[in-house]
Amino acid sequence: MQKRNFLSSEERAELRGIMRKRKGDGLEVRRANALLLLNEGKSTSFVACVLYLDAETVREWRRMFVANGMSWLPMSAYPERESRLGKRRE
Repeated sequence: MQKRNFLSSEERAELRGIMRKRKGDGLEVRRANALLLLNEGKSTSFVACVLYLDAETVREWRRMFVANGMSWLPMSAYPERESRLGKRRE
């Protein structure tokens, strides 16, 4: 059974604010959307399906949010990696 109401009212309001932004980070908006759906009691598999994600990603997002709170949402929570796409072969 999915855990409901793991978000505080302040967290719900902040996540809804992220969802309403006209120009927001796409990943941050998707994470906010997933967390709000999970908080309403939607299953991990349902959330993964409607957001075109795999269920493990949704589970990991919830774990990361529960462990780190709102500071985890932005992409800045990830270490930067060098892209392979921009490299030229010699």
